[in-house]
Amino acid sequence: MTPVCILILAQHGDPYGWNAWLKEHPLTFGAILVGFGLMSLVCGIREIATGRYRGSWGTMQEGDLAILHGLMHIIAGVGFMVFGGTKLVEGLS
Repeated sequence: MTPVCILILAQHGDPYGWNAWLKEHPLTFGAILVGFGLMSLVCGIREIATGRYRGSWGTMQEGDLAILHGLMHIIAGVGFMVFGGTKLVEGLS
């Protein structure tokens, strides 16, 4: 089942002009992505250090699953930061 917001964007393109605005302001887009990357990286490091994380509905997960989840957060955080860094360099040039 596809979320309604995706269906609306698919039918009408970019009705609010967010994509065009982000394309015109790559420094802002890069800063947002680096911020998300830092948050994800910190969450991943905390999960690996403590060996546990809080699941979707407040359940505590511990052990190897928490370490795997932390590694996924770190990989995603590094990805966000690399892509955000490229956008920052693009905005500065």
